[in-house]
Amino acid sequence: MSGSFKASSSQKAFLSPTDVAELTAAAVAALPSTLSQANLSLKKATSSAHRAENGDIVHHHQATHRGGNATLVTSTTTTIHHMGGAGKPGVAAPAQPPQFSLHSHGHHHHHHLSHGASLLANGSLSSLAGGTLGGNGLDGTSAGSALAASPTFQGDLNQIDAGLNSEDADVQLEAAKKLRVLLSSERDLLIRQMLEKNWTPRLIKWLRLRDRPTLQVEALWALTNIAAGATDNTSVLLQNGVIPTLVSLLDSTNEEVLEQSVWVLGNLAGEGAATRDLVLSAGALTPLVNNLKKTSWDRLSLLRILTWTISNLCDGQPRPVFDIGLILPYLAKMLTSTDTEILSHVCWAFSHLCDGPSTHIQAVVDSDVCFRLVELLSHSSWRVTKPALRAIGNIVCAEDDHDYTQHIIECGAVPSLRRLIAHSNREIQKEACWTLSNIAAGTVDQIQCVLDSGCIPSLMGLAASDTTDAEVKSEACWVVLNATSCGSDSQIEYLVNQGCIQILGNLLEETSMVMMALEGLERILQVGELEAKRTDSPNPYASLMASANIETLVSHKSATVAKRASRIWQQHFVTCAICLGPFSKHSNDTFFCAECKCNVCKNCDCTVFHLKYQESLWKEETEKETNEKQARQASKRSKRQKKRQRTKERKAALLRGQKAAPSNGKGSKQNQQQKGQQQDNSSSDEASSTKSGGGGGGGNRRRRHDADDSASENGSTGSNEEEEDGGATTPGDEEEATLEDEVNVDVLDEMVNANDKLVSYLLETGSIMALAERLDLEDDSTWLVAEKDRTAIHA
Repeated sequence: MSGSFKASSSQKAFLSPTDVAELTAAAVAALPSTLSQANLSLKKATSSAHRAENGDIVHHHQATHRGGNATLVTSTTTTIHHMGGAGKPGVAAPAQPPQFSLHSHGHHHHHHLSHGASLLANGSLSSLAGGTLGGNGLDGTSAGSALAASPTFQGDLNQIDAGLNSEDADVQLEAAKKLRVLLSSERDLLIRQMLEKNWTPRLIKWLRLRDRPTLQVEALWALTNIAAGATDNTSVLLQNGVIPTLVSLLDSTNEEVLEQSVWVLGNLAGEGAATRDLVLSAGALTPLVNNLKKTSWDRLSLLRILTWTISNLCDGQPRPVFDIGLILPYLAKMLTSTDTEILSHVCWAFSHLCDGPSTHIQAVVDSDVCFRLVELLSHSSWRVTKPALRAIGNIVCAEDDHDYTQHIIECGAVPSLRRLIAHSNREIQKEACWTLSNIAAGTVDQIQCVLDSGCIPSLMGLAASDTTDAEVKSEACWVVLNATSCGSDSQIEYLVNQGCIQILGNLLEETSMVMMALEGLERILQVGELEAKRTDSPNPYASLMASANIETLVSHKSATVAKRASRIWQQHFVTCAICLGPFSKHSNDTFFCAECKCNVCKNCDCTVFHLKYQESLWKEETEKETNEKQARQASKRSKRQKKRQRTKERKAALLRGQKAAPSNGKGSKQNQQQKGQQQDNSSSDEASSTKSGGGGGGGNRRRRHDADDSASENGSTGSNEEEEDGGATTPGDEEEATLEDEVNVDVLDEMVNANDKLVSYLLETGSIMALAERLDLEDDSTWLVAEKDRTAIHA
């Protein structure tokens, strides 16, 4: 269980509306006789309360009294600063069993008193009554500001200073009363003046005048205001030995002196652990308890201040060292009260005691107050519910060797905690979830009590809602975490049906809770594996968890997180090698491909990676290339046949022209050549070029790209040469040349076809590399280039 961290608290007394009325009456009673209550009548009284933006409760009370030429305005402001739950969170430490962690929170609450009463009279303040303020009813704020700026303010300070240093009893009392009046209107300003003028030692000296209780009350009233101020003010009181003097007044028979003395001690005890220990070391606890013991229920004001002071003495870190057996019986008695303030103070005292050593918790449990604390969880005031809930939570959060969780459950706390989950107060919501989380970290039977209370659906709703306060959501998640880590198989099944997997999956993104979330998810998967083996079916929970992004944590920056995530993933999940989707390891949605040696989901097809598929694909592509190649060759042969046909037609036409033309002279020969040239121009661009008409000179020739064209060109050249030599070509010669060309072309085609078959065979059998080596060719590409010289390769 983690240690608890608690911020230092500073608790001050606060006023209820009843206290405000009593204070007003006391202020009126303390007036001079000319302004006594008998001569004043209440003209107007207003009271209001509101909650400030920071959560403080501010109560305003103002009353206007008039009598003769005087006006008394009393304005009281009570501010309750409540900062519960703002403590530093505890750092979770391993607990037994290792699947869960108990976590604690530090808390403090702070009550601060600030009140002021404005008095306008025609006595020593007559100049104010007849001056800028007038004699009508005024509000306390404007009266206090005018008082601070008044020319008579310094004179009043001098008068008080003279009275404090006087030995005349009446002058002393008058100065003390005037000090109270000024403190009521300009408290902070006057306190600074008191400290600067060193009035504190004189006021403390007056406390020892037991035969003058009225003067004691006035001095205590001034010291109470100083103690309620800053820490520096408290230091001045401590330096002048105020604590022993105050403790000596705890046996006073004057109730007002006793009450005011307890009040000052309560403010000092709430200042911090050091000041608290000074009060305890001065022996204040025993007389405080004795007064609590003998005070009757009708003395409500004194009981409130006594319980509040004792609560402050129990507060603070480190925890105080004293015999709590001295106060427990009387605190237990105070729990039977019906007063909200007394119950609040006593519950806070029990909360502080239960946040200490296990011996303190044992003593509280043995005092039989747990049943009453559980009852107070249903109190109508959150000021009682919250400290009672805190006390219950601290008892449940005890160390493992002193587990009192079962005792709290037997007191009926779980149903009350379930109701508090939906409380309107955020702090109470958080505390209720925190207490339930620590109960859920217990035994299976204790977890079952939480489940039977019906609080899980509400907790799931808080954990899943985006509108839930962050701290409340965190505590709700802790309930789910501890229940899944420590619950039985049937309990985990219930939690899964309630949607805990989604909650735990969301926690994987929280750095502080990722390890606990992984632990809970692994526990759920283990239960699912047992169910899978029992029913011979896939893990029913793994498929629900596949989208929880556990795989992304395998590369987490924390080695511990990465190791845990990797172990979970390897044991329970697989990844499709094609779509990379996560799947349960034994799910029917995936299969292991022996040829690919990987897992593949049903939505993906891995046959495209198989060797047979690749071979068939390669064969298909080879056949396609072969067909395309044969088509190209057929196209070439067709073109060559067409060329030969055109050549035959041109030669036949030429022969017919030669027969028709006269053959006796050079002129007729030139005419015949011109006619042949015209026929050639009218034919296609691929016909052989002929010699132009006119005188001698070489003709231009186009290179042919195949053997057929070369043969034609050779024949044409020979014919032209013969013509240049003056010889005549007979039809028999032309016919013979044409037949020879056709034979050459046919032979060449047969050679090309044979060569193509050889190349295809070599490609299919894989022997092309061996042939390339014999031909001194480097690779297949060189072989393909060598195909151009098919005759040589074939040979």
